[in-house]
Amino acid sequence: MAESRLLENEALLEPYAESTRTISAPQWRSVVYLIGLTTCFFGVQLAWSIEFGYGTPYLFSLGLRKEWTSIIWIAGPLTGVFVQPMAGMLSDRCTSRFGRRRPFMICASFLGMFSLMLMGWAPWLSSKLFPESSQKVAVNILATLSIYMLDIGVNTVMASSRSLIVDVVRSEQQQDANSWAGRMIGVGNVVGYLFGYLPLQKMFFFLGTTQLQVLCALAAILLISSVVITCLIVEEVPNTNPPQAQVSVFKELFHFFTSLKQEISFMPASIKNICYVQFFAYFAWFPFLFYITTYVGDLYLQHPPPGHEGDWDIATRQGSFALLLFAIVSLCANTTLPLLVEDHGESESDQLSHDSSSEESSLFHRSLHTLRYKWSAKMIIPGLSLPLLWLSSHVVFGVCMLSTFVLQTATQAQVMIAICGFSWACTLWAPFALLSSELARLELQESGGKMIGVHNIFVSAPQVLSTIIATIVFLQSEGSHREVGDSSIAWILRIGGISAFIAAFQTTRVLHL
Repeated sequence: MAESRLLENEALLEPYAESTRTISAPQWRSVVYLIGLTTCFFGVQLAWSIEFGYGTPYLFSLGLRKEWTSIIWIAGPLTGVFVQPMAGMLSDRCTSRFGRRRPFMICASFLGMFSLMLMGWAPWLSSKLFPESSQKVAVNILATLSIYMLDIGVNTVMASSRSLIVDVVRSEQQQDANSWAGRMIGVGNVVGYLFGYLPLQKMFFFLGTTQLQVLCALAAILLISSVVITCLIVEEVPNTNPPQAQVSVFKELFHFFTSLKQEISFMPASIKNICYVQFFAYFAWFPFLFYITTYVGDLYLQHPPPGHEGDWDIATRQGSFALLLFAIVSLCANTTLPLLVEDHGESESDQLSHDSSSEESSLFHRSLHTLRYKWSAKMIIPGLSLPLLWLSSHVVFGVCMLSTFVLQTATQAQVMIAICGFSWACTLWAPFALLSSELARLELQESGGKMIGVHNIFVSAPQVLSTIIATIVFLQSEGSHREVGDSSIAWILRIGGISAFIAAFQTTRVLHL
């Protein structure tokens, strides 16, 4: 069975063969290097946590209805469908002396910084630049523009960062590298939601006059700083073998989408199965990420403490607290779960052989690595593979989403959301670790950006579909964004729960990885 699958993959990979023969295996990477390599994910997730946690209440505060916010939130998946493949193709062929991925990371992070500042200062700009009669329309346009720009910038940084891991980390360490990326994302989530829960306008009054302004300013600073740290630590080998025929990237992108079916058919079966799981998983996650704050706030207002009836500010903070619990659980899971999972790609003898051939070949370092391996081996749960853990996370998330049928208070919802942190941790780590390992094992680093772009379509396309369904549900409910007791958000969460169970079933096809 394994030999036939290997032969099948070799035949399918022939279209990529010419571009991958020039790849040389990266050297063994230290833990410090992996931390520096993945620091950029902290800033990326911090920026995204601002959008996820506070974007919907912010748009509601501008007077937008639920159905319009769902249309605006289509920005993320749309930019994911088009921007990440384009970024992957451009970076694959980039010949800059600074490398293939880092120039895109730097430029995109500055775009993200600008968009965050625009988001925070959109009301102020509209009041200064437009007459009072058109200020409401102007601020809505500026806020929408900032969201689209932020998604373009952050998606580009994310695509380049994922490709960078494939480029500079050998296959045996892909799971470690992606687990560190998951931890950085977890830290970014915790910091982002904690910032939103603190009185930042008092603590950092010199950065802005409102909570959102200070929040966006801090996120912009940390986004740039984290990307710069990664770019300074990582050294890329410049691309000395660009494609001979310089085709316009737009023509290549058009060809990419028109021949998408053929591109998918050429992909190895293992990578295709990962993509299929991602399709149903992200269909389930999209409404949770953007509307769970509002869902908790609505439950809070249905049973408010005396004297707080109709207080949407406190209700929003209840939702923010739920996301903070969600982020803390996710970070703890990202830290501990990689220690419990069997890694079939590495053994003690493999580690020692790598150590002896690296610069850290002293007796002290070899002894240290031996002790570290034996200590971590004691924590591994026999039979718990990464795909199996990923499957269980879908089941847990599906059960949590269907529990909205019985949840009645904000406290109950906060407990449910905290449990979802386990599933989110696996979602941020497992598929990317499996995908990166397969790309490195099959020596597809040279076209890694393109392959990750294809994978991202399976992540983004279901979010577009989820947005359309959410818009239909909101239109059917015909309730305003301030109407307490509206069950429309609960229903789109339940639809996502059904999709999570389908993702769990699809994951059974990748249990062999």
